Amino acid sequence: MTETTPTIGVIDRRRRMLDLSQRQLCAAAGISVATYTRTKRGHTRPLAATLDGLAAALDRLAAEQVGGAPARSSGTMGG
Repeated sequence: MTETTPTIGVIDRRRRMLDLSQRQLCAAAGISVATYTRTKRGHTRPLAATLDGLAAALDRLAAEQVGGAPARSSGTMGG
C-alpha cells in the first residue's frame, strides 16, 4: 500500500457515513461482497489496487449523492 491508500477501516467508516450498503459499494468497485467482508474481518490482506478501487467508487457514489452526474470510470483500478 502507498501512503495515500486508505485502509479498509477508513473505507468502511466512509461507506457507513454515506449510508451505502456493502453491496452498493462492491458493485461500484467491481469486487464481490465476500471479498469485502473477508478483508474487513481481517481474513485476507487486500491489494492496494483493491483499496484504491473501493476509495474511487466511494468518491463516485458520494458525487452522485450530492446531485452530481454519475462520474465515468477511467476503466483502470489503481493505475
